[in-house]
Amino acid sequence: MSNFKFEYLGHAGWVIKNKDIKIVCDPWLNPEGTFFSSWYQFPRNDHIDLKSLVADVDALYISHSHNDHLDSWTLNHFDKNINVYIPKYEDPALKIILKRLGFSNVHQIDDYEDFYIGDIKLNIFKEEDHLDKDSCILLDDGQQKILNLNDCHLNPKIVKELAPVDVLMVQFSGASWWPCVYDYDVDKMKDISTRKKENNMRRAIEYSKWSQAKLSIPCAGPPVFLDEMFDFWDITRYENYSPFPLMREGVAHFEKNDINTNLINPGDIFSYNGETKFESRPLDENDIYDDYLTYLDSYKKDKLEITKKHLSRYKNGLEAASLLKKAFDSVIRRSRVYKHKLDYPINIEIVGEHRSNWLINFKENLFKEYKNEDFRYKFTFDCNYLAAILEQKFIDFDYYFLSLRFEASRNPDEFDDILFALMRNMDPLRLGVSEKIYIRKKSKNDFFEVESGGKKYKVHKYCPHLLVNLEDAHRLDNDGNIVCGIHGWKFDLETGVCPQSKTKKLKTMRVENEN
Repeated sequence: MSNFKFEYLGHAGWVIKNKDIKIVCDPWLNPEGTFFSSWYQFPRNDHIDLKSLVADVDALYISHSHNDHLDSWTLNHFDKNINVYIPKYEDPALKIILKRLGFSNVHQIDDYEDFYIGDIKLNIFKEEDHLDKDSCILLDDGQQKILNLNDCHLNPKIVKELAPVDVLMVQFSGASWWPCVYDYDVDKMKDISTRKKENNMRRAIEYSKWSQAKLSIPCAGPPVFLDEMFDFWDITRYENYSPFPLMREGVAHFEKNDINTNLINPGDIFSYNGETKFESRPLDENDIYDDYLTYLDSYKKDKLEITKKHLSRYKNGLEAASLLKKAFDSVIRRSRVYKHKLDYPINIEIVGEHRSNWLINFKENLFKEYKNEDFRYKFTFDCNYLAAILEQKFIDFDYYFLSLRFEASRNPDEFDDILFALMRNMDPLRLGVSEKIYIRKKSKNDFFEVESGGKKYKVHKYCPHLLVNLEDAHRLDNDGNIVCGIHGWKFDLETGVCPQSKTKKLKTMRVENEN
């Protein structure tokens, strides 16, 4: 019988114990939430005893550098001499940030590298490409295997290698600004959100099946937003089109697909040995979910002044335009790849107390005042929040994007991974790493074979959307398409054409008779 015991901290946070070993994963208890106080923990977790949490910790695991996982407010309560385990990313930001917070024992663990904490074997597996980076942790005491995927989209091939696992923690709900901030009409917004939700839910089920999990726990979100400007996305959580379904809906979806699961709330302590046994359940789920809007309204009132106070700290909007120009010039000097691919105009409108409007084109080294020219992408940013992003050592617009406190449009209405890779890695150090990863994956000319409708096809290994390894993560539909198993993008096997994009095309070829 295994000795694993679990305490849920909310969102992606966990305390995992085994005998006298205590491991804390991605704790986020910040009373100000994160991402410009747009995100707050749901259900709320401010009842968790912080002193008890940080006491007698043997190991701290941080999956990646998003602030709902790497929360400096929470981490500053921990002993800085404890061992911190992180993935061995090519991007050095996570390690550098932890060192700046004062942690002196930061260990980078490579894929398939075994590391022991007492009798517990620890493995960390990462997913890193030019755009995103995330990781997951596997704990094994010889009796049970615990796979905490949080919101990592790990290569299904690796997940299958790790199977079977006893307990799986997996994301099921969205965490993205698309389509929420775009200038779509209501019907299109709902249609995109519905498809996005369906893909997220499907992927969670797939991970449960790939891992052969005996118990699957939907977690790692969703947050609630609480600011009145996001009311639409908060009050519609029970609608089919909501891209941010609540955990109770995630549990119901798992049960509908014959997945063994439990609804877990912050503060719950339990073990699993063939059945879930709860030691503590401080929250009543009915108080949270049966009258969700009342719960939400009370939570919003409690956080209203906290949010206002937090946002009032950002006051450097006067410098936003000059900081943007400085970041642009740095990209022009240092980029070897992305600036040549971004060969179209981008409109950045800065609003708020210090307003300005700019047209930029990286390939043409153009940065000038906007005069109603055509553009492919437009972003409308608040001057104070934009300045706050551009002042950082690591310029990562993901913090701003995830806040939803901006507006965007695009023509044609197609996602460009290169633009967002640049904006997430706009500082010199991380820009070089991102471009290096992009070149390495993009230059590979590997193909694999699939069979559909009695015909064989050679298919390029990497999806043109976000370079996912399609050989390890794909499915074939009944319409002659190959579909990415992670993001749901589909490509016609005969032509390589993608219905989601006019510019993204997959290399495919029919395999004729070998003779």
